[in-house]
Amino acid sequence: LDDALRERLGLAARAGVGGADGGPGGPAASAGIEPGDVVLEADRKPVASATELDARIRGAGERLLLLVRRGGSTLFIAVSR
Repeated sequence: LDDALRERLGLAARAGVGGADGGPGGPAASAGIEPGDVVLEADRKPVASATELDARIRGAGERLLLLVRRGGSTLFIAVSR
C-alpha cells in the first residue's frame, strides 16, 4: 500500500498489505481474501509487505490467522491448508 492509501484507511505507516486480486479460485480467494482487503497481520504479527506476507504464509503450519481490514471493519480469517 502506498502512504496516501494508508492514510485514507487510517492505517499506521508501513502497516498492511493489499489483498491480491488473483481471481476466483486463486489462493487469495480460497483463503477468503477479497479484492480491496488489506491484510494487517499474519498469526498476530504485523505485515508490511507482500514479500513478508508470502514468507509468513509459506512458513505457516496447518493454520494461519490473518487480521484483515475490509471496508470499515476489521476481521480475522482463519486459513487452513
